[in-house]
Amino acid sequence: MSSDELNESSFLPTCTLAELQRQGRMVLTIDDRQLLLIWTDEGVVALDPQCLHQHVQSLDRGTVACGEITCPNHGWTFSLRTGRARIGSGRIKLYPTRITDETIEVAIPKQRPQWMQD
Repeated sequence: MSSDELNESSFLPTCTLAELQRQGRMVLTIDDRQLLLIWTDEGVVALDPQCLHQHVQSLDRGTVACGEITCPNHGWTFSLRTGRARIGSGRIKLYPTRITDETIEVAIPKQRPQWMQD
């Protein structure tokens, strides 16, 4: 996410750090968006749970290893750092996160009216 997008984003609370650490991953609806939160060795990752291959929500059931997530349906693999596909094509949507008072917050871009979108 660019700095302009981040400036036009709101960090919204999702869950506690302890909850995510206990569960390992969670799918939440925040500001009308499905988000997948994953606890990794590097910390919290927030992403769109939809795989780009068939545009279905499947990454929430994916395998996480070596900084990547692999879709269980057809094996497309994406970096949890950049979102780029290593196997398959495209880039999954990642969201910036921060931890405030033990609560995980995710930066959600502000929605623009449809008529303002490119």
